Amino acid sequence: MKTIKKLVSLFLPVVMVLQIVAVTPVVSSASGIDPSAMSFEEYLVAQFENYATQIELEYYVRNNPQWLREATSNVNAFSRKLSQEVLKVIDENPQLIHIKAPARCSVRISYSLHPNGTVSNLTVIASGFEYSMTKAEYNRNKQRFDQEVQRALNYAASAQTDFEKALAIHDYIVLNTSYDKENLDYAIRNNNVPLRSDSHTAFGPLVNNLSVCDGYARAYMYLMKELGMECNIVEGKLGEINHVWNVVKIDGRWFNVDTTANDPLFDNIQDLHGLVSHRYFLLSDAALRREGTHSGWNTSLTKANSTMYDKAFFRSANSAVIKLGDAFYWLASDVVTGIGVNNNHIRKFDMNTRKTSTVHSFESVWFRDGTENSNEFRFSNASFSRLAAYNGRLYFNTAKEIRSFDPATSKSSVIARPEGLGGTGNRFIFGITMRGNALTYTVKTTAARPDNFVRIAVPAATSTAIEMSRNSATLAAGETLEIRSRLTPSNSTDFIFWVSSDLSVATVNASGVVTAVKSGTATITAFTETGKRAVCRVTVS
Repeated sequence: MKTIKKLVSLFLPVVMVLQIVAVTPVVSSASGIDPSAMSFEEYLVAQFENYATQIELEYYVRNNPQWLREATSNVNAFSRKLSQEVLKVIDENPQLIHIKAPARCSVRISYSLHPNGTVSNLTVIASGFEYSMTKAEYNRNKQRFDQEVQRALNYAASAQTDFEKALAIHDYIVLNTSYDKENLDYAIRNNNVPLRSDSHTAFGPLVNNLSVCDGYARAYMYLMKELGMECNIVEGKLGEINHVWNVVKIDGRWFNVDTTANDPLFDNIQDLHGLVSHRYFLLSDAALRREGTHSGWNTSLTKANSTMYDKAFFRSANSAVIKLGDAFYWLASDVVTGIGVNNNHIRKFDMNTRKTSTVHSFESVWFRDGTENSNEFRFSNASFSRLAAYNGRLYFNTAKEIRSFDPATSKSSVIARPEGLGGTGNRFIFGITMRGNALTYTVKTTAARPDNFVRIAVPAATSTAIEMSRNSATLAAGETLEIRSRLTPSNSTDFIFWVSSDLSVATVNASGVVTAVKSGTATITAFTETGKRAVCRVTVS
């Protein structure tokens, strides 16, 4: 019996052409990336970050008995499966912002099958990947991306439970992202060709603060996984439009989360500053169907059967839901129809008593031209007051003021009263957000007008220096090390960024944990937004 050599070439997602011919195995170029030290996913990510155009996968096929049996019994079917596995890795690693979408993969397999059933000369090559930027551009953009990831994770720093993590990241993405309606309209007019490809990636919401649904979903998935939680993307429809959202696992149960739909446009034009809906946050499949807005999604892999959050305390909140101590706070409003009055209430959910109460109420009025009966008057059932927090205090806006509320004393005070609001100018405050101690509010005549942002600083303890627990370290490839930082004064609330000078040598996460990648040196820098910095030189042997 003769030895048989087989090869199959498969290209996805285009039409497949399969052929079996004898070829000389393709040897991948040396990359210095050792597959034996990494999982299949980690290895592929490392290769993509190294801008590989051909990736040798023989190690994983040869050392997986099931894969090896499938490859030699039905090479065509296995090639399809392996291509899908590679594409799945790309889809589940949104930090790979440099791979063109839709990602493509061509898998080629060749081997010699001997009469005694043994396999030799096995070669498995994945190729066909296209990159949207140069490696230098990727390194710059990845550094920006990593900084914003750290900022987002810092927003969830006080979150202790899976629920709190899912809530904090949901609110952060909605607060800091505007829906890229221009991009969607352009794509519809041009056969789904996007105006800005970044809006379809996690880079869009986290760095550009502009995204469409798949960008929202990819950013949420990536941040959830960074926090150690399982999160997937779901494909379906929102109304009649193709749409994606997430399912996230909390305490062993899956729930639907749609950050895009929770960031609605006013009059289908303007993203309201500081608006965070929770209508589609942690819904069961049954509750999502009852909403009548989503359809066509596949629940076979991740059934969201639990109804425990379907009627949760946050369901009606149109502001960020903020945790301070053992309580959650949010803003609810009652609209007096026809005269444009908002009766607003800061609501509190006590985690110990499991009870909800109102801790502060206030009234505010928005008019387009200052008269109740004007035909020019426009109003929405959405409150234009928003809620933010900093250093243990809550901040909210009326039409003409920025105010603070101290939960410890239940006292409210004015911190800003901008000039020229109301009256004949018809200009009002339409929402606030907080980043660090920088409070941003928008002033305009109606909610549908473009935002006119104003930033003010809330008094804070600003750092005068930053120190690291060490200024040098030597690690072996694959080893990790936590570098601790300390701010002066100790009560400083400045945010700390962590950056590596060479991601191919060593990476660093938002907590200062360094992971050695390969031989070389990299400088790990910790710095604040006020310009204070400290460095640690890492040598990987």
